[in-house]
Amino acid sequence: MKFEIRNVKNSLAKKLLISLFSICCIIGILLASLSYLYTTKQVWKIFSNITTSCSLDVANMLYDIPVDKFFKHEEKELYNKYLNSVRNIAQTFKLKYLYVYVPDFENDRLVALFGIEGENGQTIKDFGLGESPKNLRLNKDVISNFQNKEKKWTLELDNEYGHVVSGYSTVFDKNNNPIAIVGADVDFDYMEKKLMKDFSVMFIILLCSMFSTSLFILYCVDKIFIKPILLLSAKMQQTELIEQGVLDEKIDINSDTEIGQLAELFN
Repeated sequence: MKFEIRNVKNSLAKKLLISLFSICCIIGILLASLSYLYTTKQVWKIFSNITTSCSLDVANMLYDIPVDKFFKHEEKELYNKYLNSVRNIAQTFKLKYLYVYVPDFENDRLVALFGIEGENGQTIKDFGLGESPKNLRLNKDVISNFQNKEKKWTLELDNEYGHVVSGYSTVFDKNNNPIAIVGADVDFDYMEKKLMKDFSVMFIILLCSMFSTSLFILYCVDKIFIKPILLLSAKMQQTELIEQGVLDEKIDINSDTEIGQLAELFN
């Protein structure tokens, strides 16, 4: 019975190529995922350090501020001086928001002192002096740290202002009583989308590189193993020559591998 090895359904070369490509895909996805998770974690740490440092600087600057006078629109010159300083910090460190508020526990709300958008230096909507944003309530974690007189802490929040990494610090008066809360936000959604885009490009490049490597490996395997096996198979199928008494048919495979040994045995 005659048949062509290269035309068989389960070609060794085809199986090898599919196997190599599958392995490359798995390795590529695994490496890209681990790199993404590691980078995201590192970025979160960086954002945490930036936001907590900014909030702590503002809290130290506002030490023992006359909150009641600001709410009564007194000490306007002093208030504007602090407002400009808060604006400069927000824009210098490219924060999404930088804000200061006083918690109103009786009404479960926050009362704004300062609120600046880092991108343009404008006042945050509904966050002007004395305003209370309708859709915002006191965060339990923030209030707990505030009441425990924590100097600084970091939270990851997702609300109407976006998915942000927020660094908080407590403003104290001269008697070491907490009087206000400083919050500094960095847009985490933007960074996640940017990271996802960068890693998608990296994954495609990595996949193409691995596929090219697979083709090269397949070429080497085909030259070293598959072609000699095909030659050996083709010669061993020529049984009609042996039946006709032609016994000088030889296989020319110069190899010191197992395939070469098989060719010698046939010869």
